[in-house]
Amino acid sequence: AVALMSAITLLDLDVIVVGGGVAKAGEQLLGPLRAEIESRLTFQRPPRLVQAELGDEAAVAGAALIALDLLADDPVHRSSSRT
Repeated sequence: AVALMSAITLLDLDVIVVGGGVAKAGEQLLGPLRAEIESRLTFQRPPRLVQAELGDEAAVAGAALIALDLLADDPVHRSSSRT
């Protein structure tokens, strides 16, 4: 909650997405975390706190998207894909 409060204060976040293995706890984690954040708010708007939809697959999907972007920017692969 303390670390998230810094991000909320600095970035004026609307939504915080909790992912990875810790997110599997669901509301057991999010409920108390939400309450702790709200108890620490002074002037900030409370952000929505949600569980990541992709769960453990988020890292794999992100890595695949980065690889596709890198291949698209690589002139060698770009020209060979046209032939």
